[in-house]
Amino acid sequence: MKIKDITTLIKQLRRQLELTQEQFARKVGVTCGTVNHWENGKRTPHPYLIPRLLEIKKELPEGKGKSPKEASKG
Repeated sequence: MKIKDITTLIKQLRRQLELTQEQFARKVGVTCGTVNHWENGKRTPHPYLIPRLLEIKKELPEGKGKSPKEASKG
């Protein structure tokens, strides 16, 4: 996965959950500055944080976080 893809994924996830960077940072267990760096492509999440990000993605209501094609598949 490219850095740009990761930054986009994190931004979308945070926005879909309707969280500020600070709220998202607390949820993940990092600082607000870290989330800001992720979203601006200055850093990428450490590999050990990926499972936590996936857990958070599961919190999205059904249909959110999917492309329109995926959401229509059910």
